[in-house]
Amino acid sequence: MLVLMVRGLFTRMQFPYAQFPWTALSGDMMFDPFWEAICRLERCDFKVLGATADGLSANRRLFKLHGAGGVASQLVYKVPNPYSLEERNIYFISDPPHLMKTVRNGWASQKRKLWVSTKYIYMLDSLSVQVRFYFQCDGKEISWRHLEDLYRRNRGETGLVLVPKLKYEHIHLTSFSKMQVDLATQVSTSLYMFTFTFICDQFEWLHATGPQ
Repeated sequence: MLVLMVRGLFTRMQFPYAQFPWTALSGDMMFDPFWEAICRLERCDFKVLGATADGLSANRRLFKLHGAGGVASQLVYKVPNPYSLEERNIYFISDPPHLMKTVRNGWASQKRKLWVSTKYIYMLDSLSVQVRFYFQCDGKEISWRHLEDLYRRNRGETGLVLVPKLKYEHIHLTSFSKMQVDLATQVSTSLYMFTFTFICDQFEWLHATGPQ
């Protein structure tokens, strides 16, 4: 079901403007209904300033279709509003909660390996060596293992709990918990990052140059 919602920026006004039942949805199919809705809203004296959507592939395709010449590979974040009486753009915005979940799920995924780049180096004797390059920030590896280690040390034998809100559910994700925005945002809060920094200063377990 495709639902076009109207929501005010500075008011509490919100209502579903249109609903379209679909069995197979694509960005190309959404293009005409999207602009027809904007046209009708502008004719009713609504000023459409932006469009927000989640990370569904059809939504991303719809945004990319507004690139120069319809080139879908370009990054598009705004487009002129042809139905506006004055010069005004419509901005495309990805839903922040869904972005947080995408980042967390990519960080935790062993299958996707978004944080690992595997390359093959070919030697002079025609043999190839598989080398893994781990993404780094300031020379330090980015790995979900760091959060798992933090959880284990946080529940250690000392009795001192540095991050009391770090729970089992944050570490061991299920198909249901991957959809919970609160779990995704909590592992990215400043308190968690401060704890990471504190433990790095006290221990050397996060300073490894590669996986064990």
